[in-house]
Amino acid sequence: MHGQKIYAVTAGRIDTEVKLMPTVTVVVPAFNEEKTITDTIRALKQRPEVNNILVVND
Repeated sequence: MHGQKIYAVTAGRIDTEVKLMPTVTVVVPAFNEEKTITDTIRALKQRPEVNNILVVND
């Protein structure tokens, strides 16, 4: 679905192009990562394509 285009239809007319963006979830394994986990999460939060960050203490 990435890259496809959908158009909004209002009153029978095609008005607005709507771009679909996939939902991206990043899973971060975090066993013994006390020293680096903050930087890892901070870097992921700066990525516009990342919607969810799941940290797992494995």
